[in-house]
Amino acid sequence: MRSNTLLFGVLLLLNGVFGVEADEVSVSVMVGDSVTLHTDVTEVPRDSNIIWKFGDEILARMNEADGNPSTYDGPGAIFKDRLKLDKQTGSLTITNIRTEHIGRYSVDIRSIYATPKTFRVTVHGVFSADGVKQMSERNGDTVTLQTRITDITGDDVIEWTFGPQNTSVVKTDRENRGIIYNEHDVRFTNRLQLDIKTGNLKISNIKTEVAGVYHIKIIKSTYAVQKSFSITVSGEYFKSFKRKLFSTFPEVFVAETNVSVMEGDSATLKTDDKQRYDKIEWRFGEERIAGIKGVNGTYYDEVWRFRGRLQLDHTGSLTIRNTTTEHTGVYRLNMKIGNAEIAKSYRVTVYAPLPIPVIFIYTLQSSLSSERSSRIFLCSVVNVSHVTLSWYKGNCLLSSISESDLNISLSLPLEVEYQDKNIYSCVVNNPIRNQTRHLTNTELYWLGSVT
Repeated sequence: MRSNTLLFGVLLLLNGVFGVEADEVSVSVMVGDSVTLHTDVTEVPRDSNIIWKFGDEILARMNEADGNPSTYDGPGAIFKDRLKLDKQTGSLTITNIRTEHIGRYSVDIRSIYATPKTFRVTVHGVFSADGVKQMSERNGDTVTLQTRITDITGDDVIEWTFGPQNTSVVKTDRENRGIIYNEHDVRFTNRLQLDIKTGNLKISNIKTEVAGVYHIKIIKSTYAVQKSFSITVSGEYFKSFKRKLFSTFPEVFVAETNVSVMEGDSATLKTDDKQRYDKIEWRFGEERIAGIKGVNGTYYDEVWRFRGRLQLDHTGSLTIRNTTTEHTGVYRLNMKIGNAEIAKSYRVTVYAPLPIPVIFIYTLQSSLSSERSSRIFLCSVVNVSHVTLSWYKGNCLLSSISESDLNISLSLPLEVEYQDKNIYSCVVNNPIRNQTRHLTNTELYWLGSVT
């Protein structure tokens, strides 16, 4: 099997990327990325006119004399609020790019180019649903911001920035082939590690002071790609709560339990304690949802997402009936008897039902003969969260891709040589369940697309 990068490139060719000119720049990005198409000039010459097009549609233009760039929404307004034209260089940036932006872009600077410079932009896979990848981490954890980029070279420049001021925290030194960390920002001292092959950034012992928005920009000679991550850090409230309990009641025991269920199932958060307490209180995040004082149980119906779904038993264990993904989160239990308290935490994950993968088939024509040489099988799932999509040959794992974002689409290609008689299957799974789609003999030997 060839690499996934090659397979994606082949698929893009099959979807109409034919006849690429020798000087045309190929740009490959993911849904949610931002991409800047470079004009290769550091300053637009005097009296120049710049025109950017998507196919035959004008996207942006600028007259150097007045220096006022204009951008347009494009066909079907698919570029609305997504375009930025650099006044100095004439480069065009497309933010939060989508699959409908696949196609041929051209820039014409009449005083420089004899013919327009062209870019062939392809979009595959999903990086984020809205342009920023959301990540929630626990206090003290180590987190890796994964770019999912495979074509970084030593000539590319990588820079990570943080916060609303875009403070540079680490970047590569192209001339000296080194890495430069920001030694003046004590928040990141001994916390960062950059992988120059992938651009991935590892942040150790994460705290609230380093929570926020991170941007990575990979600058190539002909274009640049930017990805954004938003990190929230949980656990500070609970840790301060534990410190307070320990300082007040030395006999406190604190534990955390992970609970995973499928949507529609019931989740029971057990106290594992037969002791009758004077007071029991349950919270979801900071919201009080249920409690027991004496022998009376109380449910707080103002938290609408739990209305009619909660049940307490005599031990204080809490059952959430008919769960939905809105019930995913951290639940806190506080039990008090006399001057002693017990605090526990439960991290609940509710997984949505898994769809059966859909497989699309493309046949590749051999360049040396009229015979078919191989096929591309593109396995896809839509509206999924916290899943892994994989291809298997028999019981052997061939390739996989994982994603933790909410309600995204995933696709994974597989190339099979013509007349290959092995058994292949595509599997989508979460930690609880899986769905499998097998390739049939008909699909292996006949043209067409199937669902």
